Amino acid sequence: MRSAGPAVIIVLLLFFCPLFAQSAEDEAILQKKSQLLVQRGSKAEQGGEFEEAALLYEEALAVYPRNIMPLLRLGALLTRVGMYDKASERLRSIPLERLSKVGQAEIHLLFGQIAISRGSIEEAGASFKNALEASPDNVVALIRKVVVEQLLGFSGSLSIFEKYDSFQGTPGRELLLAFFIDLYQGNIGRAYGSCELINNMVHGESAGSASSFSSILSIPAIDFFVTLPLGLGGLLAVFYYVGLFAGLVFLATRLSGPTQIWHNFVFVIAAVAFMLITHRLCFRDLMVACMQYDISIYDSVWIMPKLLIAGHFVAIALYVVFPAFKFLPQEQRPLRYELYGIWFFCWFFMVFVLVFQSRLGFATRATYMGISAVFAMITMVFMPLGRFVIFNLASVAGFSGVASVSSKNIQQTGSISFTDAKILESQSWKLLEKDAFEEVVLSGRKVLSNLDRKTFSSFWKAVIMALIGREDYMEAQRSITEYLEVFSGTGMLESGQVLDAYLRSKKGDFATAYKIISSLPEARAKTLSNDEKALCMLVSGCCLMWKKEYVQAHIEFGKAFDIAKMSIIRAEVLVEMTELDCLMKSREKLVKWKASAGTIKGGEKTSSMIRVVLSMVADSEGQAEASMKLAKEASLCKIKNSRAIYWYGHLLCKVGQNSEAEELLGKMTPDSFDANRLMTETTSGT
Repeated sequence: MRSAGPAVIIVLLLFFCPLFAQSAEDEAILQKKSQLLVQRGSKAEQGGEFEEAALLYEEALAVYPRNIMPLLRLGALLTRVGMYDKASERLRSIPLERLSKVGQAEIHLLFGQIAISRGSIEEAGASFKNALEASPDNVVALIRKVVVEQLLGFSGSLSIFEKYDSFQGTPGRELLLAFFIDLYQGNIGRAYGSCELINNMVHGESAGSASSFSSILSIPAIDFFVTLPLGLGGLLAVFYYVGLFAGLVFLATRLSGPTQIWHNFVFVIAAVAFMLITHRLCFRDLMVACMQYDISIYDSVWIMPKLLIAGHFVAIALYVVFPAFKFLPQEQRPLRYELYGIWFFCWFFMVFVLVFQSRLGFATRATYMGISAVFAMITMVFMPLGRFVIFNLASVAGFSGVASVSSKNIQQTGSISFTDAKILESQSWKLLEKDAFEEVVLSGRKVLSNLDRKTFSSFWKAVIMALIGREDYMEAQRSITEYLEVFSGTGMLESGQVLDAYLRSKKGDFATAYKIISSLPEARAKTLSNDEKALCMLVSGCCLMWKKEYVQAHIEFGKAFDIAKMSIIRAEVLVEMTELDCLMKSREKLVKWKASAGTIKGGEKTSSMIRVVLSMVADSEGQAEASMKLAKEASLCKIKNSRAIYWYGHLLCKVGQNSEAEELLGKMTPDSFDANRLMTETTSGT
């Protein structure tokens, strides 16, 4: 019996050994299959197929549950897509004792990432600390731990962080965090090195096919300078921004005249405060956002970082813009506070744009956009031509009084800004519509005597029209002569020639006026404004009446009335047509002109002209008393109106009151066509 024992053992071994070998072979196959599924899942994850990757990791785990890798990869993937509860559940099921120190650090980093995404900075700091303890050489854990400590106000690991000369080989997200921390700590040299590494990551692959513009953007120095405000903090930031904006103050002093010294201090202090406060408000959110996966460039967290970059970029750009104003004549350069206003306007305008692009709720977005728009409009007032733009926008919207300039106020000041001058230029034509000739002349004299007259050709023409409107023919002639000399050989010459012909027709020099109008080149005449074309036709019609070519004169007057925009010009044309139709006894036309008179709205002289038209129509209808009353009212215009006075005198002569008519000559402009006509009638009795 004893001799049978060994034999039994041998038989059992021969029976079970093949079974053990088969089992080990099957386990190796399952492990290999699980590894292949993990590899396929990794490729799917890299290609953005997260759902497929998750299924492959689940399958790998089911095939070989002892393989920890699919569990780790699945936890990392769930963290990446924001499924933090499931990710935590998967990661906690991993036995840490079975992992290497590097693997344990990876688990702690993932727990830290989940804590960051949930907004728990303290919990994240503990996880990053555990990761660094598990693997002291883990640079990712070190960088993230330093970031969290900076956000919490500690600096325990900063000494270890500062021992590194470079972060070569560090992942891009952590490299960016290290770049910001170095800037924040004032370690500019290593920060620039990190910027070069990031630049190589971003632009290295496409460097061969990059355009010239992309090549400029891929220069590390430019990238470093553009992103500098995002990390720069503390006293270094204060010194940098004070130097940056003080440099702009220095450039401004070379461009503009002396100003109140507090303007300079307010600009520097306010601009530096804007940059520092914005950095203070956004630095924590910026660093947290850089540690997360699910963050979009349009999220509201990026509003202030973008604003910092924009404010810094505008300040740098002004170093080019300010010297460019040197090419302008001295009188056209902005005032110093207007130069400073450029930066503040750009700041609030960028707030408006960035809020508009963000994913804030509609009500919140509308509120912030409204506030920033108000501040942008306020600061626009203090930038070059800003008030001029506001004035034009308000005028189009029907608010003509917004940002206007009073001619009375500028008379009391020693100088006038270019912006005020442009506003006054625009106002001048609106004042002409109201027959405010005196105000146009006063403001025009101030602008044309202090600034370059060539720059304000439109204002100059408005002044000439105002001088003719108030019948100051001698000064108008001097101004026209100067205008023709200044703009000789330019495209503005024809406008002066039209005004010259208009003035000569007022003085009765129809031959010269007709010669000037006839000599205008047809190509240049087409470039004239509608009112200038109407003046050409008005002058031409008056000259044709003088030549007794009544039909052709009527045609010219009709064209002028159709295209004229200015009320005073339309009223003058209507007077001429009405007088001509009275002469031609065209009753139907006179009824039409009577109706047209009610459509013309203007100032006091325009109203006087309209009364002349109504008086002429009444006279043609045999209503002598009504005609005389209207003519007398027209002649009492506070603005000198020789045409209305002539018509009143003409009616007096018709009823034999020549002496009364002769007394009216003293109220008329000497040597004007209307004064000469009335003188002829009072002396000849015709």
